[in-house]
Amino acid sequence: MAEKPHFPTLAERAKVLLANIVVFYLAFGLASSKWLPTGGLETVWFLSAIALWFLNLLSAPWFIPPRDALANSIGAGVILVTAELTGIKNLHGQLEALRWVGVAYCICVAILSLLSLFLHDRDAQSPWGRAFFRLTGTFGAAEILYTFPAMLSIVGAYQQDLPTLAWLLVLWIIFITARPVERAFAAWRHWTSDILAIQGSPSVGIIERIDHPNIIRARLVRTTSWTPGALHIAAMPDGDQRFILALFMQVQGTEVMGTGLCVAPVADPIDAQTGQVHAAPDPAKAAVFIENLSGTKGAEMAGFTVENSTIGTLRFEVAAEANLAEGDVVFAKIGGDDIFYQILDAETAEESFDQNPRGTHIVRARSSVATILIAASRNILGCLR
Repeated sequence: MAEKPHFPTLAERAKVLLANIVVFYLAFGLASSKWLPTGGLETVWFLSAIALWFLNLLSAPWFIPPRDALANSIGAGVILVTAELTGIKNLHGQLEALRWVGVAYCICVAILSLLSLFLHDRDAQSPWGRAFFRLTGTFGAAEILYTFPAMLSIVGAYQQDLPTLAWLLVLWIIFITARPVERAFAAWRHWTSDILAIQGSPSVGIIERIDHPNIIRARLVRTTSWTPGALHIAAMPDGDQRFILALFMQVQGTEVMGTGLCVAPVADPIDAQTGQVHAAPDPAKAAVFIENLSGTKGAEMAGFTVENSTIGTLRFEVAAEANLAEGDVVFAKIGGDDIFYQILDAETAEESFDQNPRGTHIVRARSSVATILIAASRNILGCLR
């Protein structure tokens, strides 16, 4: 299920606007040694930024793109025409050329906006109207329009102080293109919404890996229900849901990974997104599933068989806290019969799990007819995969 996009609220837009203005006001004061904006060229870049943010953050959400572009082009054009360049000593001709290029660009955007609005009102499906609509949205971005007066102001007013000029250019580029304050607020919004979603979700984890045919590795967000033998339901990638018997869990860096065994399909699916793992609504079924797997009532789940197992020698993975010892007897149901194995020894192995080593405990047990009598006193199930 696709997530709904998170749009900033009006309150959040206002906070972003105020934060941006504070940063640029401090930069203006330090650069010009004036803390009160004036009508001089040194103030134009600061006023351009304020106009850009007011239109983009407060007005633009209720404008369709042509109206937004029309307002921005008129605002930027007025600033360019009224900017005073007579006192500039260097690059005067180049700045005048930049001014009139910017004015021409604003006029073109305004014409595109008017054509788009006119054609859109007459026929919303008009191909020319849709073409002008897209062109206006592409070329009428406020960041482009207000960059002309900002560059005019920064280069013209601060050209005698190259470090200040460079820092103001860097500040403008970072805040207008990267939008660090907006991204910081967006990151905070997504983080808080994810926390609330996790806290409000009944899911105990997310499927991280499926080892064919029936071993589930899940990244747990709640560990209280993942106890050995506890029953869960996993929403598989193929759309089916399956009952999962929890085997054990291990810490993997900053996360907890749970290992479980798929035991049966779910006849009545629950409301769960693909990849989620939920606690089963009827945990008492766990004993029934274990009895069906083992053929013996009251058996305990010891682990699951792994590679290099043979009929004569069984190798199975168990949890670190499993109460097993050398000489104990386990059994596996093979072909409808319970085959008993006596534990000979155990070894510790390490598996690469998404570039994070996962310690495993592999037990080796050998089949023996004599051990069948011992099994009556201790039934521990090792289910075949």
